Amino acid sequence: MKGGILPPMRRLVSYMGHFRWRVACIIALGLATSVLSAVAPSLLGEFTDGLSVTLESGGPIDLDALLVTALSLVVVFAVAMVTQAAGMRLTWVTEERLGDRLRVDMSRKISRMPVGLMDSTDTGDSLSRLVNDTDTLRMRSVESVTDVVEAVVTLIACAVAMVLLEPVLAAVAFIGPATGLVVIYAITRTTQRFYRAQSRDLGSINGIIEETYRSLDVVDSFNALPKVRERFAEVNGRLFSSAIRARFAEGLLPEAMSFVSNLTYVLVCVVGSILILDGTSSLGTLVAFIVYVKMVSTPMEHITRSVGAVQEVAASSERVFEFLDREEIPPEDPETDLWEVKGDVSFSSVRFSYRPGDEVLHGLDLQVSAGQKVAIVGPTGSGKTTIANLLLRFYDPDSGTISVDGCDLRSLARSDVRRMFAVVPQDSWLFRGSLRDNLLLGNGDVSDDRIAEVCGSMGLGEFVDLSEEGIGSTIDPDSLSAGQRQLLSIARAALRDAPMLVLDEATSSVDAYTESVIQAALDRISEGRTSFVIAHRLSTIVNADRIVVMRDGRVVESGTHGELMEAGGFYRQLYDSQFEGCD
Repeated sequence: MKGGILPPMRRLVSYMGHFRWRVACIIALGLATSVLSAVAPSLLGEFTDGLSVTLESGGPIDLDALLVTALSLVVVFAVAMVTQAAGMRLTWVTEERLGDRLRVDMSRKISRMPVGLMDSTDTGDSLSRLVNDTDTLRMRSVESVTDVVEAVVTLIACAVAMVLLEPVLAAVAFIGPATGLVVIYAITRTTQRFYRAQSRDLGSINGIIEETYRSLDVVDSFNALPKVRERFAEVNGRLFSSAIRARFAEGLLPEAMSFVSNLTYVLVCVVGSILILDGTSSLGTLVAFIVYVKMVSTPMEHITRSVGAVQEVAASSERVFEFLDREEIPPEDPETDLWEVKGDVSFSSVRFSYRPGDEVLHGLDLQVSAGQKVAIVGPTGSGKTTIANLLLRFYDPDSGTISVDGCDLRSLARSDVRRMFAVVPQDSWLFRGSLRDNLLLGNGDVSDDRIAEVCGSMGLGEFVDLSEEGIGSTIDPDSLSAGQRQLLSIARAALRDAPMLVLDEATSSVDAYTESVIQAALDRISEGRTSFVIAHRLSTIVNADRIVVMRDGRVVESGTHGELMEAGGFYRQLYDSQFEGCD
């Protein structure tokens, strides 16, 4: 979408097809307003001519005829006011519905994007598209499009009326608008890149603010704030430059059109006066044309004032639709419904890469029996967390199969796959809300007594109120330590009561005492469930039924803690390195 205004605007108009009847009504009301506005000057001309002839002849004034003309003008103006007001209200409602649909579509798009693509996307820029760009379309798109359509229709209606009334004056009156349209076209071809850069730089600024705020403690601890400010100032300077250029052009156009309109007034008055002196026109016609010139100048001013809005809408449309056109997870056609899961898990010749050509797992074979507690250990980058990601179908393997109870996970809907597991991720996540809402995330209906029981077994009663009032009270994640957030994350997994568990460094953020409390609780909830425990701290997995040792994307050893220690292989090296120097 880099071909100027037309491609993104065509895409936006196509998207607005969902509201085509509303838009059609808005345009129809605008047409009615334009036609009525074009009729009014002709009636005013008739009124002036009738009065002028009567005064020149010295005869009696035909008050009935003048009254009919005056009442006709009042009716025309009143109906025009009603149609314009109805059009404005319908425009506002349509814009709000458009904004609502855009936000819903953007939100749904996020849920359909592959995890890998989301990981590589700037969060701040995505937020800017979701908030700033969609809001620009909400506030300005419908009004800008309909304003331009109504302005063009008004120009055509006035042109027809003026040509029918006096062709020579009509030609003079349209010298200004014709010149203005040429200038508008030339300027928009130049300034569109400024609006595009403005939207892009605004997204970059949001990205800088988001990542700086999210890791402010790291930025401060490394005294990196001056560097962040320098980076912010650079992007902000680019934004200022593009915005000021865009605003300058946007502000210059109306002033130029005002000058052209005033010049047209003069030309029409001069040429009209000459035609009156020649006897080929009348005073009423000149009065009508003076009103028509004003009417023509108004839509031209609307067009010039809408140019900036249209360009801004086009730039935001590019960013919104570019986001909506991004790769999605392929549509699912599940062949199997969820069953009562036992928990036999099999990895068969599984190969996987996050990026083509950079394989992470190399033909992984792993068999896990139902109810087994399997620990997966190894150095950083060996593929441990990748196994968890594949189990939950955040990604699918490049080749090979992963099956549960003999059923390939790819034959199931992703939502059904995730119902099989309770997960404690490496990075705990809580939102600002009640303790109940945080713990019941995806867990359905669970009684407060059950919540209090599970939280009590985790030792959560030491820092949260487990009474009914406390469970319903709001918690602030920022006021909790990393260990406390991790405890709540573990309690959430325990409340899920799924047939299988995935614990990715579940005790990585807690002290030794809390670790022992959690370990006892995890032993209880993992009993009878297939459990995958990903760990760096090997002291937490010595009681696992089986320990799988990963290295460079391959299983290099497998067995119990005692068997692996006795073998004296890579696991023994890892274990000894953690306890080196300890008596």
